[in-house]
Amino acid sequence: VTANNPLTCAIVTASASCAAAMPQDGTSCYWQTSTSMCMIETALTPPTCTTVTDSATCTAATPQDGSSCFWHPTSMTCMTATATNPMTCTEVTASATCNAAVPQDGSNCF
Repeated sequence: VTANNPLTCAIVTASASCAAAMPQDGTSCYWQTSTSMCMIETALTPPTCTTVTDSATCTAATPQDGSSCFWHPTSMTCMTATATNPMTCTEVTASATCNAAVPQDGSNCF
């Protein structure tokens, strides 16, 4: 047992130690910057949205990078929500934004 082998992720108090930790409970750890805590990595806490491969996990995911995810039905991929990802085309109010939009409902805007 070493400093790299804590009982759980929650015991780790430094971000550098968190990523390198190999807890005795068999979990994997990641540093959550918003709370400054070492957390247990699960299917619902992927590194990014793009690493998720199914719609249910995508919708419920809270990625480690702090982004928001949505399932894009047309491409069948989990995407990171940005300003160019409105829920629908009708939410877009500028022509330049409209043509570049990738709506979360899978529609095409014009």
